[in-house]
Amino acid sequence: MKQLFYLLPLLLLGACSGKKTSVAEEQKDTVQVQQQNTAERILTFDSLDLSLKQGVWTCSLSGDYPTEGSPTLLRSVRQWINEQMGGSYKGDLANPDAMFKHYVKEYLDDQDYDFEDKDINCSRSYTSRLVWQNDSLVTLIFSIAGYAGGAHGYYSTGGATFRKSDGHRFGWDMLRNKAVPNDMLKKGLKKYFDVQGDNELADNLILLSDEYSVSSLPQPETEPWIDGKGLQLVYQQYEIACYAAGMPEINIPAKDLGRYLTTEIMNCLK
Repeated sequence: MKQLFYLLPLLLLGACSGKKTSVAEEQKDTVQVQQQNTAERILTFDSLDLSLKQGVWTCSLSGDYPTEGSPTLLRSVRQWINEQMGGSYKGDLANPDAMFKHYVKEYLDDQDYDFEDKDINCSRSYTSRLVWQNDSLVTLIFSIAGYAGGAHGYYSTGGATFRKSDGHRFGWDMLRNKAVPNDMLKKGLKKYFDVQGDNELADNLILLSDEYSVSSLPQPETEPWIDGKGLQLVYQQYEIACYAAGMPEINIPAKDLGRYLTTEIMNCLK
């Protein structure tokens, strides 16, 4: 028993003699972690201005392209841009010039028109734009426009909002019911067409299926995105209206988003 009493003070002394971390060291570690987290949320962009001319065709890729940042975020944004251009490019996404040339060749190889002997100018342009970001999210818009010798040109646009921490791309999953309520679609379309009543709105729409009406509007085919104004939705050309109507847009103001968005993305907007 005496031996045990002699050992206890030694054990306690050994336990208390371990290396302690000072308050200054703990603060330094905290700052380093915060700096690392901040660095992982920074996405750097370069301006693109690429152009190719082949026969009567002029093709271009311009706007913003991500060059540095968190690997997961960088890969997610670049892959989305690749998908907007067609999704068939399998090369290095860090090389937008190679990606651009791939899609120009792919597009021109699919054209059935030979305009070499005609006085006509055809075009296809791709544009990537950084439109909004905060500490947690970043949003880009990608547009395609062109003229292929028909009665008029064409245009399409879409956007995507990414979470900076892990590169997750939000779409319909940011909405509580993965859809915008019909009353909001109707309200937004009435504002776009500058009409008041349901009958006036119906006169401006071309709903290609009998299952749809002003009381049951289709969701846009293009997924929604968030910018500084709020939640943005767009119907592409001919999707619900004639060519002359353009691309009907709907905006849900930022102050109203809490009624429609999931808690997951609302936390990123704080």
